[in-house]
Amino acid sequence: MDRPDQKKFEVKGQYYYLGDIPCRRLLEIHDQSEVISDPDLFVIMMNPGSSEPKHGSDCSDIPVEALHDATQEQVMRLMDTLNYRFARIINLSDMRAPKSKDLQCFLRTEQAKQIPHSIFDASRENELQPLLPSNATYIVAWGVHYMLRPYAQRALAALAGLTVYGWKKPSGKDWDYYHPLPPNADFQEKWLSTVVSQIKQSRAG
Repeated sequence: MDRPDQKKFEVKGQYYYLGDIPCRRLLEIHDQSEVISDPDLFVIMMNPGSSEPKHGSDCSDIPVEALHDATQEQVMRLMDTLNYRFARIINLSDMRAPKSKDLQCFLRTEQAKQIPHSIFDASRENELQPLLPSNATYIVAWGVHYMLRPYAQRALAALAGLTVYGWKKPSGKDWDYYHPLPPNADFQEKWLSTVVSQIKQSRAG
């Protein structure tokens, strides 16, 4: 797939530490050709991966300029295709881990059960609610690993009453939605075309 125009988008993230665990609260992607104040696209994924601030601001109360990765470029492609101008991304877990296996190992620990590393934790409800835009397209795309189930179920409960889009695993459970950037290149194109088709059909309504 072609790479999106890097100069068109501004990417910012809000980073913090939970004890000694590097985290990201949210990421925002702005199309600089038309600046809007509220997100028109809202995406929930697994975790921030290797995301990091561009200038080393690992702890900030406001979003700072961030380095983007291939997953975020997939979101940019979706924005380009459907003319979205402001995407906000949050995750089932705020833990920054370059490899998904690192997150899966963490989720098996007692520490993961004891600290609020997920914005969908009940103790963070007052933090979550202001982040949910009232007039946005919601996409769920956190992957299908079984360790994500309780977190994905909490996320879907928080979105109850909203229309959500995503490529659902055909033989999966109600929370099984494919990640935007599966390892297989054909699946990456399939994810994009599937979600684009869903949203276009809804718009045609």
